[in-house]
Amino acid sequence: MKKKMKRKRELTQEEFIRRCIERFGNDIFDFSETVYVNSKTKVKVKCKKCGYVWEVLPYALLRSKGCKKCTIKRNSDKRKMSLEEFIKEATEVHKGKYDYSKVIYVNCDTPITVICPEHGEFQTTPYRHLRRKEGCPKCGIEKIRQKLSMTKEEFIQKAQKIYGNKYDYSLVEYKNNKTKVKIICPKHGIFEQTPNRHLSGQGCPKCALEERSKRQTMTREQFIEKAKKVHGNKYDYSLVEYEKAHSKVKIICPKHGIFEQLAYMHLQGNGCPKCAIERIKEKEKIGKEKFIEKAKRIHGNKYDYSLVKYVNKDTKVKIICKNCNRIFLQTPHNHLTGYGCPHCNKGGIDFTKPSFLYYIRIEHNNKDFYKIGITNKKDIYNRFKPEDQKKIKVIRVWKFENGYEALKEEQKILKEYKDFLYNGNEKILISNGNTEIFVKDILNSDREGGYYHDIRAHTA
Repeated sequence: MKKKMKRKRELTQEEFIRRCIERFGNDIFDFSETVYVNSKTKVKVKCKKCGYVWEVLPYALLRSKGCKKCTIKRNSDKRKMSLEEFIKEATEVHKGKYDYSKVIYVNCDTPITVICPEHGEFQTTPYRHLRRKEGCPKCGIEKIRQKLSMTKEEFIQKAQKIYGNKYDYSLVEYKNNKTKVKIICPKHGIFEQTPNRHLSGQGCPKCALEERSKRQTMTREQFIEKAKKVHGNKYDYSLVEYEKAHSKVKIICPKHGIFEQLAYMHLQGNGCPKCAIERIKEKEKIGKEKFIEKAKRIHGNKYDYSLVKYVNKDTKVKIICKNCNRIFLQTPHNHLTGYGCPHCNKGGIDFTKPSFLYYIRIEHNNKDFYKIGITNKKDIYNRFKPEDQKKIKVIRVWKFENGYEALKEEQKILKEYKDFLYNGNEKILISNGNTEIFVKDILNSDREGGYYHDIRAHTA
C-alpha cells in the first residue's frame, strides 16, 4: 500500500506575523487588521510608510518585496533623472536647437513644454524627445515638404536621367509632384502626367500601348503553335488568317466543319461550339439515366420520367404521376429523398420526423386487397378519406425514428413482392388510387412467416 502524504500543518496567526517580521523587519507592515485563516485565504495588510491597505495571499506576501505601492514608487524613482540631466541629454540629441527654460521635469512620460527658435512652443514627452528624437512638429512638416518639392530644373534633370532626350520638357510648369505637367512626345505629341508618375517610369501612354500591343501580337505560325499546345491535333488551322488576339479566325473541326472564334478565346481552351453542345447533352444523358435508375429504386413504377431534362440535383425536372396523370415539378434531390407527387400526397410526409409504416386490408367489391404506406400520423385511419375508412382495416403498424428509414423498409417490401402488385384500372381507394396495393396478403396477416419477421425489430 502507498503511504499517505502528511498534510502540512497550517500556521497560527502569531507564527505568520513572526515570519513576516523576520522577512521584512518590524517597520514595514501594520498587522492590526490582519486575520490569518489559512495559506489559501487572503489577509489584510497595511503599509506603515504610505498607509496603503490591500489583501494578499499569505505565501505571496512572504515572497514579495514589501508594500506594492512603495515598490512601484521605488522603481519609478530609479528611472527618474534630474532636470539638469534631461536638459544635458536633450541638448546632445538635438544639437542645442531647442530652449528648455519652460521644462518642468516629472518623469519620462509626463508632457513637457519645449521652445523651437523658429515655431515657438510645442508639447512632447521626455521619452519621445530623447529616445525617438522627436522635435518640433512644424519643422518636421517643412522637412517633408522640402524632400518632396523640387524646382523645374531638378525635375527635368531627374527625368532626363531616366528617359535621356526622348521627351521635350519645354512646356513644363512645375508646382509639385502631384500636379500634372505637359510633356511632348516626339511621336504622339503632348500628354499630361504627374511628375511622380513620370519619374517612376511611366512615359507617353500611347507609346506604352503600342509596346504592349507589340508584345501581345504574334504571327500566324505562333498562334497555330500555341493552339496545338492547348488542343493537340484536334483542329485544322489551314484557313487561319491571324491579325490580333481579339479578331476571329476560321478553324476546321473534323466532325462539324468550319467555325469562327476569337483567337484569344481559342487559346484559353474554347473549341468547336457544336462539340461543346454534344458534351453537355452527353452529360445530361448520363445524369438523366442515373437519376431515373435511382428514382425507380425508391419509387418503383409510380412515375413516368420521359419529360425529364436533367441539369443538376437542384434544378427542377418534369415528372408524370401515373396515378393522377398530372405533371409536377420537383428537384432530383427531393425526389430521391422520397418526395413524390404533391397532388396524390397533399398531406405530405416530413422525412425528418418520426414516421409509421402501415399495412392495411381493403375490402372492395367483395374482394380483399392489401396495401402498405408511410405517414407521420399515429392514427392511420385519419390518413384516409371517410369513404375509404369504411373499407379498410389496419393490420399492422411499425414505428421508425424518421421517414427515410420507413421509406427504406417500404421499398424493400415493394421490391420483394412486386409480382403481387395490383395493376388494374379500377380505383380501389379514393384517397390514394391504386399505388402500393397488393392482390394477396403478402405479409401474412395471421402473423406466421412473411415479411413481418424481417422488420420486427422496428415495431413500436
